[in-house]
Amino acid sequence: MKALILTFTIFSILAQAQTFAQNAGDFDFFAQESVYSAGKKQQKLKDIPASVYIITSDDIANYGFRTLAEALQMVPGFYSTTDRNYSYLWVRGFGRPSDYNSRILLSVNGHRLNDNVYDSALFGAEEVIDINFVDKIEVVKGPSSVLYGDNAFLATVNVVTKKPSEKKLSRAGFSHSSFETYRGFFDFAIKTEEGTEIYSGASSLSSHGQDHYYREYASKAKNMDSEKAYKGFFSFRKVNGWFFQAAASRRDKEIPTASFGTLFNNKKDMTSDARSFAEISKESKFNDSLSVTSRFFYDGYDYYGKYLYSGPILNKDFSKSYFYGAEIRENLSIGKDGSHQLTMGQEYERTFKLNQKNYDDDPYFLYIDEGKPYYRWGIYAQEELNLSKSIKLVAGLRYDRYEYFGYVYNPRAAAIWRLSTKDSLKLLYGSAFRAPNAFETEYSALTFISNPDLKPEKIKTYEIIYERSLFSRSFFTAGFFFNDIKNLISLTPAGGGAYKFENVDKAKTAGFELSSKISLTAKTSAFFSWLIQDSRDKNDRRLTNSPQNTLSCGLSYWQPKYNSNFSFNAFYLDSRKTNQATMLSPSLILNISARTQPFRKGPVFFSNIYNLANQPVYASGSGDHLQPAIRQDGRTFQIGLEQEF
Repeated sequence: MKALILTFTIFSILAQAQTFAQNAGDFDFFAQESVYSAGKKQQKLKDIPASVYIITSDDIANYGFRTLAEALQMVPGFYSTTDRNYSYLWVRGFGRPSDYNSRILLSVNGHRLNDNVYDSALFGAEEVIDINFVDKIEVVKGPSSVLYGDNAFLATVNVVTKKPSEKKLSRAGFSHSSFETYRGFFDFAIKTEEGTEIYSGASSLSSHGQDHYYREYASKAKNMDSEKAYKGFFSFRKVNGWFFQAAASRRDKEIPTASFGTLFNNKKDMTSDARSFAEISKESKFNDSLSVTSRFFYDGYDYYGKYLYSGPILNKDFSKSYFYGAEIRENLSIGKDGSHQLTMGQEYERTFKLNQKNYDDDPYFLYIDEGKPYYRWGIYAQEELNLSKSIKLVAGLRYDRYEYFGYVYNPRAAAIWRLSTKDSLKLLYGSAFRAPNAFETEYSALTFISNPDLKPEKIKTYEIIYERSLFSRSFFTAGFFFNDIKNLISLTPAGGGAYKFENVDKAKTAGFELSSKISLTAKTSAFFSWLIQDSRDKNDRRLTNSPQNTLSCGLSYWQPKYNSNFSFNAFYLDSRKTNQATMLSPSLILNISARTQPFRKGPVFFSNIYNLANQPVYASGSGDHLQPAIRQDGRTFQIGLEQEF
């Protein structure tokens, strides 16, 4: 019933929106908007062989999104949860609570952020790039391994950071939220007369957290949910094609859930994640037809965890990886008006230091202290051919070689038919892979057994997408997709109470999705996303943690007289089965936001209320938890201000 109410409301808005179309001009959204991540070059949406969704900085500000995970719930087929340690994304019917988002590629300005131990993509407060530094988020749904290789399995998410306008700009912001949570940030952007662009920012978060009652322990975890995070980012761009960017982050989190069988309600359980990188690139344009981009990077990741077991025994867990690499890419345009475009490239990456260590502190007992450096390299090519003004064909192929398991290749093919100036139909086929990571192949501590013989996971995706530009920067999309996943890596019993990762699972998903963004007037905008899907395992059983319906919608209204913005957004999640085969009830989350700038050059004040109705919302626990369901936040608030200088 809640889903029907939401659907009726949004389609009523869409129907009323036609009234505004007559006076809105002939704006083609897909011909004007462009993204980088879909083709490793700036491309108009109408030319991209994929389903793409853009989340803007205005969306983030107006709806009060505090993390990437919250913002991505605008996208059809996405929802996020937390196990009170990390945030997890569910995409198009598939999401495992403990996979650390390894089947999603996350990048910032094209630089990969997945680490080289767990392949984790961090989307919550643990994210590498603070949400305040984001200009837009590019979401490419479906496999993108042809251009990106590993992890571009279910989706590719590229964060584009802010850059300066024609003037110098600096900002500072502060907010206070529920559970004694404080956030602060500052950033500045400079554009010189010669055209050099500099952007930099830093942020911090400190949260006391909340007490959590778990009936499995018949008790509360008190003062066990604190969190601290620090992030910094810097970028430098020259007009001659040089670009440099660097980032560093650290997040420390207490764990209240007694995961991995630790003692409940102890102050020792915690994790710490530190991520850093630096990249320099150069785009050289030799003529109007040929450009070559070279980039070099250095990355680091450090993880530290503490877990208290009965005895008491304090177990300490460490992992780290340091790696460097390079990529050379050529973009060639041939024929009249670039009717034939070819993208070719090769990448090389070497993890020169990788270590996983686990031991009991007192009495000392070492379980594991090892790690094997490795290299991987790939070569790829993608061809785009405009047969006519209305038909475009795309074909691509990539070959990857890993030192520890061998090679894998992935093709893609697409046909784009422009039905009219504002309508297009896309027929897509793509494949992708996820390589077994160091944690899955090498970790042998406590109840884990290593498995160096793991093979890559594989996915094949078939899609039909209809896109239509409406009016005044508005659009509507509808699409069917089918995913066929094989060689899924799962943690399986190995006897004697031990477990190891093996390629034992398969999954298939069929789904239909709708999305729309509409600018009703200069003052009012709205969005709507809906996915209905069915995901099955190899035994034709519905997948766990896989709701058949997810819906999100929002409405934002700007009042110029008071220079204020008022927004509402809602997210509906259907019933779903947990890992322990219990059922979670449907949930509907309502959020409201307000922003106002009472004085022309004064601060912007904002306030947000999340889960307004204080609905009980649960997420499936993983195999690491005794709890089959972990409660998410109830009603919370945020107030704060931002000031430009």
